[in-house]
Amino acid sequence: MPTRRRQTGQGGARPRASVIVVAFNSARDLGGCLSSVLADAGELAEVIVVDNRSADGSGDLVARSFPQVRLIRSETNVGFGAGCNLGAEAATGDLLVFLNPDTEVDPGWLEALVEAWLDDPRVGACMSKLVMFSEPDVLNSAGGGMHYLGFGWPARCGERDDVNGAAYDVAFASGAAMLISKQLFEAVGRFDPEFFMYCEDVDLSWRVRMAGYRVVCVPRSVVRHKYKFAPTPGKLYQLERNRLLMILQNYQATTLAVLLPAIAAAEAALLAYFTCQGLGGAKMRAILSALRHLPTVVAKRRRLRRTRTVSDSALVPLLSPRLETDLLGGAPLLRLANHISGAYWKLARPLIRTLAGHAREEVPA
Repeated sequence: MPTRRRQTGQGGARPRASVIVVAFNSARDLGGCLSSVLADAGELAEVIVVDNRSADGSGDLVARSFPQVRLIRSETNVGFGAGCNLGAEAATGDLLVFLNPDTEVDPGWLEALVEAWLDDPRVGACMSKLVMFSEPDVLNSAGGGMHYLGFGWPARCGERDDVNGAAYDVAFASGAAMLISKQLFEAVGRFDPEFFMYCEDVDLSWRVRMAGYRVVCVPRSVVRHKYKFAPTPGKLYQLERNRLLMILQNYQATTLAVLLPAIAAAEAALLAYFTCQGLGGAKMRAILSALRHLPTVVAKRRRLRRTRTVSDSALVPLLSPRLETDLLGGAPLLRLANHISGAYWKLARPLIRTLAGHAREEVPA
């Protein structure tokens, strides 16, 4: 596990960054993304594109138009997390910066991220402030928000951008524009390749927190994102499966015991709701897939004990009892869900903090 002393580059020099962009049929957006990065990064960074076997010529576009960019061609579409891991393996920089291909960066975005990392040795990962591509005065995400049942969302999405000032703590850093040191990325286990896509940034941020580091949003680093949320059966399956895997892998046993009634009730309610929306099959497949992965979950929990330095009691303040997800449709249903969720959290929160702080899992094995 990296020490809390801030690590610099080779010989004590300023750390160098590797910007990693994972592309899958991203030719329409990739040119603008890479042009903006190369115009700003200068000598600060190398730029790596991992092409997940795109069918639209994304890799050829990079090879033809951006010869200064390192191109890695994956033989198959391995997903976002595993694609990022491929880029990280090839990276020569001290810092890894993961960036979505449907983004363009504002001048100074990378420098601001690096400065935030350098300024505080407790910062393990940091993200840019994300704004809507076509409306840069409107927020896409001012940091990741997270419900205690594992739902994650872009905080303040759709609100006017009035976020300025110093870096501040968030529940998770969005993988759309995230910085983490290569040393810490390796120490906490990289992105989980089994997630394929969705929730892998929440999961990684959680493990960074478990290792005793801060996760922050840096308002001075601005990235414009072509964000849209369109639930499909495939997306719902990935989101719900990975959310379940994440809470099963990362929570301490005492926390899972306290939350088990809420988890069971939520799964039954969500299955009923999504069945009414014609998505019940996707939700059931997500539940069954998570259950099939239980042996793997147990093995991962053992490995995570070796990097955990803080208990769930230290993470509870970052969790929300309110859902702010687009998955649950209209306001009346959300209000009802939040009323029930909030009532349960009032009882569960103090119990989690007490039990987690005394659990044997708090100290790495």
